[in-house]
Amino acid sequence: MLCYECEFLYTDLHDLSARLFPTHDDYSCPQCATEFDDDLMRSSRRRMDFFEWHDAGLDNLLINRPFSELSDMLNGSAAQIADFLQRGMHSTARTRITEYRNLAESIAVHFATAADFRDQGYNVAQSSTLADTMDWYSQIPRPSDQAYALLGITDAIIP
Repeated sequence: MLCYECEFLYTDLHDLSARLFPTHDDYSCPQCATEFDDDLMRSSRRRMDFFEWHDAGLDNLLINRPFSELSDMLNGSAAQIADFLQRGMHSTARTRITEYRNLAESIAVHFATAADFRDQGYNVAQSSTLADTMDWYSQIPRPSDQAYALLGITDAIIP
């Protein structure tokens, strides 16, 4: 596991002293030689969901935050990214999208409508202008539904 914050490569998450610091000249895992490509931190294929963490017995590595705080963080991030998109600040939205997607995907199991709104957001963004898409987004009454609709919108416009 490569830590996003400190860039240490943890070779055994059950023993946190087993870590390496890969150099940028040779950005590959010294254990298995897997190369770390440019999209390492953004690639959805490299993420683990909560159930994978849990099944591996790694719950102790997760910060225990109240769900209400995570929900507030999600809704605040969605509002911020929506504002960037409405103002035409796509590059700025792109720099913030990874953390937003990670948070949204990690707590989606707690929102029964998350997948539906994500799909709707994606479909609307694919078939409408950005202005019309953001107008549709602003009509969604619940902040959590807006957050997942925005996730679908960003899936379509910020790959």
